[in-house]
Amino acid sequence: MKQVLLAVILVLGPAHLALATSTEQLTVSDGLTTVTVLSGTNSVSYSNANFDGWNIVVAGGSSQSPLLSPFGLDTFTLAATCAAGTGCSTHDLTISFSDMNFTQVPTGGFLQSFSGTISSGSASQSAWFDIGNSLFAQTTSIGTLGPFSGAFGASISGGSAGPSPYSLTMVQTITAGSQGVSLDGQVGQVPEPASILLLGSGLAGIGIWKRRRQTA
Repeated sequence: MKQVLLAVILVLGPAHLALATSTEQLTVSDGLTTVTVLSGTNSVSYSNANFDGWNIVVAGGSSQSPLLSPFGLDTFTLAATCAAGTGCSTHDLTISFSDMNFTQVPTGGFLQSFSGTISSGSASQSAWFDIGNSLFAQTTSIGTLGPFSGAFGASISGGSAGPSPYSLTMVQTITAGSQGVSLDGQVGQVPEPASILLLGSGLAGIGIWKRRRQTA
């Protein structure tokens, strides 16, 4: 599994980056300034106590390229908070995460999920795939979830990519002035019927076992 951690990149330095094979990238933007964090060591993420007034404890993600199982992309944005009277009061915060060289074609389509909590403000998430296999390409929409506020969770399915290889991109947008933001999102494939049947059978078996114990 590939995970995004800026601190690791800074410690290891350019000599280690040259040996890297992972391709995922993360960008953080307020509309005026954009920071791009390269993968390089199978781990990349970003934190900043004052990004235009945004306190970003950590923003990052994981990629399973070339596969979509158990997910293709997973992103997280934890404890992003806007300090009153600063630029973030008028500038949205955008976290973009992308990877390429996916080869698994989702026969049932893509499944995108988005969940989190926001004490004030709102957030939304969009995802795309690109058969041109370019990072951050917003070519074919998988869908948009939100904007949401409070505690939330939602999912949506989209079309199937092909032919491979292709890239996936997820973008989370947090509205200006938001407080207490904790987000998580994924893009993968719609579970196959056999997988759903197996899960259902497992749950049914647990139910039968519990009833037998209760009547024993």
